[in-house]
Parts: sequence; structure tokens; C-alpha cells
Amino acid sequence: MEEMHQPQQVGPNMMAGVGGVPNHSNNVNRRNRVRVTLHAMMLEKLPLHEAARLEMKALPSKTPVSVLQELLSRRGTIPKYELVQIEGAIHEPTFRYRVTVADVVAMGTGRSKKEAKHAAAKAVLDKLIGVNTESAESPLPNSLPDSQNLQELQSYGEEKVVNNPIGALQEMCMSRHWPPPKYTMEGEEGLPHERQFTIVCSILKYREVGQGKSKKVAKRHAAHKMWQALHDMNNQTPTVDEDENYVGVREIKN
Repeated sequence: MEEMHQPQQVGPNMMAGVGGVPNHSNNVNRRNRVRVTLHAMMLEKLPLHEAARLEMKALPSKTPVSVLQELLSRRGTIPKYELVQIEGAIHEPTFRYRVTVADVVAMGTGRSKKEAKHAAAKAVLDKLIGVNTESAESPLPNSLPDSQNLQELQSYGEEKVVNNPIGALQEMCMSRHWPPPKYTMEGEEGLPHERQFTIVCSILKYREVGQGKSKKVAKRHAAHKMWQALHDMNNQTPTVDEDENYVGVREIKN
């Protein structure tokens, strides 16, 4: 008598392994991978500002640094981050980062390097998509709409008012490989409601004095005067000297 053999049942997973019906989850994963690849290819072909606008939709699920990194890595480049300034007390410093993407430059500040870096990345992304962040990056001292403070800042700069003289001076020093500017409180005078502050900006052997109705205004005043002096003599760039360290713009008066 012939033996009866029961046909072996084959599950969907086994069928997928021998060329049968593929697993549904595999189909979904494959479609997702294709979708991601097509999305990346589309972003590569778009102008940078349009690609940035699409990438910004990923915020806040992704950090600004991650978004910027992914945006540029698809184009074979990376953003350039530079720590340009550290201000404030030792226990409460403020960091300032500059990020460069092609010919677009933006600044960001924060209580930590990480926070400042993210702020800089967000600022450069905003610039790429056409959002104006200038007022947020360079506010007037104390953010006061006081017309007297505004006139005070504009008067010493003549027709060339630097939006952020402290940052501009810092960048100038970095480009010339100088140490950063040093700001020293020289004094204050006047009645409590009419205080006048004096701050000295020193670079190497040279200094400028700034005054204002607040410490921030006085600091900006001093930074602008130093920046202006260096800028006016840009054809006479100081050079290194072994004995004197540097030959600067203006010697400190005794």
C-alpha cells in the first residue's frame, strides 16, 4: 500500500526566504528607503535656499546643527564653526560662535558652546531662507528705543555706524592674528539718574576710550573708536616685532 504524504505547510516567512511572497514589512521598509533616497536626490538638485527651507521643516525634531550638517553634506561640503568671543564672568560666561556657509556668515550666542553653536546654525539657516535676523544678532545696548542713546551711538561713528562694533573688532583681531580686545572699566560719574561711564578698549600697546550713559554704550563706543582707527589705517597693518611684540595703531599715552 502506498504511503500517503501530507503536504508540508509553508509560512509567509519561509516563502519569503525561498522566493515566495515577500514579507509585508519588508515592502514597507523598501518603500521608505526609496522615498528617503528620492527626497535626498531632490534636495541636492534644488538651490541651497530652497533646500534649506524644506530642511527647516524638520525643526524642532532635529537640532539646527544636524539640519545644517545634513543639508550641506549632500552637497559635499560642511559648515565652518569658529568660537570668536567669550564674555562675562568666569562662573557665567557668554559664548559667541560664527558659522560660515559659502558666502553666508551668521553669529550665535549662548551660555554654553553647544547653545551658541546651535544659535549660529539656526541664524545661518534663517539667512539662507531669507529670514532677517540682523536685529536679533546686533541689538542696541539694553535694547532701549531711547532716541538719546541711539543718537549717541550714531554720533561717534559719523556716517559709518557699525551694527556690532564689539563683534567687528573681535573679528578684525582674529583676521590679523592679534589677541582679543580687553575692556576695562575706567570710572563713572554724575548723578544716579545721569551716570556717565568710561570704558577703555586695549589691544596690545594701544587703546581707545569710550563713554556712555550705560556700560554697554560705553563699551560699544570704545570698540567702535578702536575699530575705526584700525580700519582707517588698513594699509599700514601692524607687524610682529620680537622686542615690542607688535607695532599697533596708536601707543598708549602715559
